[in-house]
Amino acid sequence: MTDQTADPTRELEDLFRDTKEAHLEAFRHADGADPDWPLWYAAYLQAPMAALLGMESSVEDLARLLVEVEARRSVEAPGADWVPTYARFFLER
Repeated sequence: MTDQTADPTRELEDLFRDTKEAHLEAFRHADGADPDWPLWYAAYLQAPMAALLGMESSVEDLARLLVEVEARRSVEAPGADWVPTYARFFLER
């Protein structure tokens, strides 16, 4: 059996994809529309991101970072898959 090193980029991308699916399910009645998505995502991501990245932050701080990365993505790569962009952003922090 070989020892495989964890790939933090892939793990983070998988976490964002899982969060997206959970959010879509939670807001199924609204076709996924949620004007407060940063807070929902932040609350959902807070513990897993702390475990994965050692990132200790409040829900509010994490929501602010999500808004920041989305603003950057919408300017720098509109229409691009947001998952890799978000993963890079948080891995670089």
